[in-house]
Amino acid sequence: MIGNMQIEQLSINQLKRLVKQAVYNLTVAALLEKGEAKRDLLAVRDEMRDFLKKLRKGNASLLEVYSELGFALISIAILKMESRNEKVKDILTSVEESFY
Repeated sequence: MIGNMQIEQLSINQLKRLVKQAVYNLTVAALLEKGEAKRDLLAVRDEMRDFLKKLRKGNASLLEVYSELGFALISIAILKMESRNEKVKDILTSVEESFY
């Protein structure tokens, strides 16, 4: 996450900022891809965007936070392995590292 902080230690604003940055980076990565890889990146981005809306409304429980971030990490790891574009891999690596 941010430094060595656990998810429970993050404020809602820090968590929103983290997810918002991930959504932005996934959008940039999708612009660099084509075809099915682009659709997959946009699908993950849309899931993160929906989660961001829940965070803004205050309707996200701690379990939902864990499951959404876990889903994002697994999806990003798979997409990173499938991608052939080095710039996209770098962007996905930075998103992945921001969650740790």
